[in-house]
Amino acid sequence: MRPIKIKAFVFVFRLHGLNRVRQYLGGTVGRRQRFSRFKHFLVAPSQAGIWVACLANVNRPIGLVELGPHKDGKEYEISYQFDPTFWGNGLASEAVRAIVEHALYNLGMERVIAETKSANSASFNLLRKQGMVLSDQFEPVSVYRGMRKPRRNKAVATQREPRFGSV
Repeated sequence: MRPIKIKAFVFVFRLHGLNRVRQYLGGTVGRRQRFSRFKHFLVAPSQAGIWVACLANVNRPIGLVELGPHKDGKEYEISYQFDPTFWGNGLASEAVRAIVEHALYNLGMERVIAETKSANSASFNLLRKQGMVLSDQFEPVSVYRGMRKPRRNKAVATQREPRFGSV
């Protein structure tokens, strides 16, 4: 995982134009909008950020993970978009977990939430695997809350070697 930089432009431009990626995110982003959106990514507000998930062994970008203020203004939300070539093998789950842990342990957030379209079963499963629980559902959106810091007296499961670099 690395913070987004200008060299990720081509990847992000392509990702935002893929129907499969943007199917549950309001559709593809128009070519002109992709430029302004990318500029916005480069100047993310404090306590937020956009990271590029890259395969560690080849430094190839495969997805984006965003952390930013939720529209309710009270909590922070995580969202993600990955190249379909890399769907289904746990890479998105690993990247999301890395950023959530960064938010909880390095940024001091108490909780991170996520929203997904109810029809997006892959995203629903990814969030459940992260320990998030469904808290609100209003069609077509489901809100997941969770990923709190574990209590100090509870054992924390050890993780396998990450396939991404550090945040």
